[in-house]
Amino acid sequence: DEGSACIADCTLTSRRSSGVAVVGAARVTLVGSTLTGNGKPAVVLKDTSSGVVRTCSFTGNRHIAVLGRQESRLEVLESTLSRNRMAAVVLRDKALGVIKGNILESNEGCGIELCDEASPLIEANTFRGHTMPAIMVRGRSAAKLTDNLLEANLGIGIIVSGSSRPEVTGNRLRQNRKRSSTAQVEQRRIDAQVKVLQASKKAEAATATLDAVAASLSAPPAAAARARELASAAWVEAAAAADEVAAIAPGVGAASKGSKRAAIIVQDESAPLVKSNTLEGNDGYGILVCNAARPTVEDNELHNHSRPAIALRDKTECMLRGNRLHDNEGFGIIVCDEANPTVEQNELCRHGKAAILVKDTASGVLRSNRLVENYSVGICVSGDAHPIVEDNTCSGDRQLHIVFQDGAAGVLRRNRALAGAGGEPL
Repeated sequence: DEGSACIADCTLTSRRSSGVAVVGAARVTLVGSTLTGNGKPAVVLKDTSSGVVRTCSFTGNRHIAVLGRQESRLEVLESTLSRNRMAAVVLRDKALGVIKGNILESNEGCGIELCDEASPLIEANTFRGHTMPAIMVRGRSAAKLTDNLLEANLGIGIIVSGSSRPEVTGNRLRQNRKRSSTAQVEQRRIDAQVKVLQASKKAEAATATLDAVAASLSAPPAAAARARELASAAWVEAAAAADEVAAIAPGVGAASKGSKRAAIIVQDESAPLVKSNTLEGNDGYGILVCNAARPTVEDNELHNHSRPAIALRDKTECMLRGNRLHDNEGFGIIVCDEANPTVEQNELCRHGKAAILVKDTASGVLRSNRLVENYSVGICVSGDAHPIVEDNTCSGDRQLHIVFQDGAAGVLRRNRALAGAGGEPL
């Protein structure tokens, strides 16, 4: 419970249990070791324990590779985590730590999953080949995600949900969620992976109950036996779910089509800072904000996306400021449903459709944006939308820079239209 250990240059494998379990206030350092084929989390930290995992390899484990729970503190540095049956790294409860300089590739679950109030630093990692989200942040996490590279993942790059408040800064997301003819197979894999997550949570809850019963001096032997039986059955179910995923042949394309195909998704009531990221050539949306999420999205660069670079949906009241969007095939920014954002000081260049589209019953403020050489109109307001459109500058060879249509209303004031890319006022 209070000891310490250093494990170096070992191979750890157990089909029935974890490779390394650290509990109480114990401390462990794991260096240069290989963990493979473990039936439970290959490394698990609980209570107030701490651990450093450096230059290790986690591959082919049948469960989570690294799990931190309760108030543990975990550092995972310069390691490789690949082809594990569940998530590579999971932090829950109030776990803290640093996940830095790792390569996470083709894990069956998420690359990194943060739940509850777990709030580590996630820095300078590379994520490739994940069908589930490469990074999932939910609960009330206030993690920091910075300088990570997410490329060629089949699923979502980053998803922020719940009431979490992470900082997502300086990351690069490119060539994620590319589609192919194997979309149906990939959807089967995603459905199976969701079952893995559900079964895993059920098993961990059963284990927590077993731990509580075992620690109770007044618990009858029959209760302990029953708790042990339920925990064992839950882990068998989780392992079977993981085997089901493995039995589905992986494809080379993204999962099914749908409204939530995006490199970054911000949803529920989350309010992250999404700043100074570069999004390039991702299939679907670059950034999708939906539900009642209230992120601040600023100073990002988005280009070469097939769907709108930024989509604001439902009842979001987010802030978009100082972003640069260019050379996207469709719309630059789309505001729809009942969204009420503030969109200001952004630059939008060379979009195939309207640089900014506001539709449905959306409102909000479009202020001081610069729209340059777009191939369609600069700003289009349609349906029952009623935004405030003010102090924007539109330039290019289009005759119609700002269009209100289909009975749309709103406020239009102090906008400028220039001839050419930066010529005289029209």
